[in-house]
Amino acid sequence: MTAKKPISFFIIAFASIFMCNGQEVPAGNQSYDAGVAFLKEGNYAAAILEFDNVLAGYQQDKDALYNRGVAKFRMQDTLSACADWSAAAYYGDTSVYPVILKYCHGLIVFDGDTVTVQQSRMKDTSRVYEIVEVMPQFPGGEQALMRFISENIKYPDDAKSNRMQGRVYVTFVVGKSGAIEEASILKGTGNSLEGEALRVISRMPPWNPGMQNGKPVRVKYNLPINFQLK
Repeated sequence: MTAKKPISFFIIAFASIFMCNGQEVPAGNQSYDAGVAFLKEGNYAAAILEFDNVLAGYQQDKDALYNRGVAKFRMQDTLSACADWSAAAYYGDTSVYPVILKYCHGLIVFDGDTVTVQQSRMKDTSRVYEIVEVMPQFPGGEQALMRFISENIKYPDDAKSNRMQGRVYVTFVVGKSGAIEEASILKGTGNSLEGEALRVISRMPPWNPGMQNGKPVRVKYNLPINFQLK
């Protein structure tokens, strides 16, 4: 950073982001709340300690990473601030990109890898998440999903005659539109039950998509289907 920004910049830009940076603060998270309070007061060393406590319990807390970076930046530790902002970006916080562009040379450095913000943005469009803030859901919820499967499963004739039974684990991606993509067998039975499981999964209606930072994203989902003859 070539020049210090006026204090008013941080009050407007940083305060607005750390108050609404996309991730709900768990109820009762006193360390996070205390960190935000210290940050607003300008007690940056105390804020860092509180955010350290939050991250000791959950290292992927994007808001804690972002706000700890703000505190470090205000203490003139730009390198450490960029490390925290890079971690937040790595864990899916795209709202931190403008700060990285402005103060970190546009580079996201994490876990030995370095990418530009532009490269990360391109990756975000096809990225498949496993855990997101709002997980995808079948329309009507889990009970409706189980009902759909039970009503649409057709036991293969050869599986019936040979008394084939077992559990098939199907993995698939719920796309940004909720459509089912890339369905495949994660663990199966090695027979026609696998094909039937894939057929049923491919016939599912669009789900409610997963959400990250208020935007729909692609999310991997694993689903077991149990085949049992009566």
